[in-house]
Amino acid sequence: MEWVVITTLPIDTPEQVKVIVEDPRSRCCIEILFRTLKSGCRVEVRLFQDIERVLPFLAVLLNVAWRTRFVGRMGRGCPDLNCDVIFEPPEWKAVWSVAKRAPPAKLAPRHSDVVHMEASLGVHIERPKR
Repeated sequence: MEWVVITTLPIDTPEQVKVIVEDPRSRCCIEILFRTLKSGCRVEVRLFQDIERVLPFLAVLLNVAWRTRFVGRMGRGCPDLNCDVIFEPPEWKAVWSVAKRAPPAKLAPRHSDVVHMEASLGVHIERPKR
């Protein structure tokens, strides 16, 4: 398996690479990504016969896990952001329709509202609003 770490820090020397790889903040993000893959995407229960099927599947799941993480962070960091900055209208309208069991609103809700609606569907653990 091969991993790619994206960084804006210099990586000209082995020491600089070591600092980045051992940085606790990087490790925390990587651990959360793996937790999302294991718990949310249930990657460990998938059974494949050969590697040609595993790699495309993992490519899709890594995108799903990354986006899940991104949406959650944006919900906490920019709660008042209009959700259509991140979600396409069919995406947030589908979440609205299922979570509220009602036709979607005419105007896009706040991003944090969509995150809470997703949480109510079991996408991730919902934390109380502050």
